[in-house]
Amino acid sequence: MMLPYTPEWVTQLVDAYGDRKAISPDSLSHLKIRLNRYFNPEKPALSIVLIAYNEERLITRTLASIASQRLEVPAELIIVNNNSTDETGEILRDLNVKAVFEKIPGPGAARQAGLIAAKAPIVLFGDADTLYPESWAQEHFNNIMHQGVVVSYGRYSFVPDEGKSRVKLAFWELLKDLGYDFKHLSRPEMCVFGCTFAVVRLMAIQEGFNLSLRRGEDGYMAFKMKAYGQLKMLRTASSRAFTDVEGMQINNQSLLVLAWKRITRELKRVWIYFGKEKKDYKHTHESLMNPENKSQKH
Repeated sequence: MMLPYTPEWVTQLVDAYGDRKAISPDSLSHLKIRLNRYFNPEKPALSIVLIAYNEERLITRTLASIASQRLEVPAELIIVNNNSTDETGEILRDLNVKAVFEKIPGPGAARQAGLIAAKAPIVLFGDADTLYPESWAQEHFNNIMHQGVVVSYGRYSFVPDEGKSRVKLAFWELLKDLGYDFKHLSRPEMCVFGCTFAVVRLMAIQEGFNLSLRRGEDGYMAFKMKAYGQLKMLRTASSRAFTDVEGMQINNQSLLVLAWKRITRELKRVWIYFGKEKKDYKHTHESLMNPENKSQKH
């Protein structure tokens, strides 16, 4: 669904928690109470796992969005600190959030650590630079509870930033969503994003995340999960996450240029979307972790 405007809930979170140094002690205290009150059950039905690498700028507003979740089932919250070198760990300690430290770099290692630490039979993954609407967690839980479903995956938009208006971003997202509408017919694993997907833990723990990937660990897990059941897309606007525009990695390119590049790239490889991957994915070199470069953009 194309959203040419910024939803009010996103604006409220950005205004209230966008500048970490400007957040009042009372607001932080209230956030701490909410997080600890709602996410400490003995037997959770849902584990929400967020991964974080140097997210001191954005993690507080992400946690505020999680604290606003309207859940009908008991849920736990786990933040995986993926060897952050900034104040991410300090923020988590101040808010008394359950945190797991993972030294091995990369989103695959971080998600695997969260998967192992999770207690619930359903694990919902997200990122610490992303904002989540209040029904996000419950909708994913309901979606994956359909018979035969082992993965629930959703969609995301971008929070507008300087030079990137919501209208321009919405145009980009429209093209992106149209492409994924086409892909998910036979290759749903290619539409699964780490910032918003849930798995049945029993099957996922058997497969495990690929620790050698610096990107694509989410879709690869989904691909492995296809052996156990169905991958079901969650299309509702009320479950749509909003992530930081830096995740686009656009390097100041115009959105028009990026749109053209996306269209031409997809047309060149459109043939692969008509068939199902029979054996296994061949990961490209640029998708693999470089042992000489520990960069780990999540």
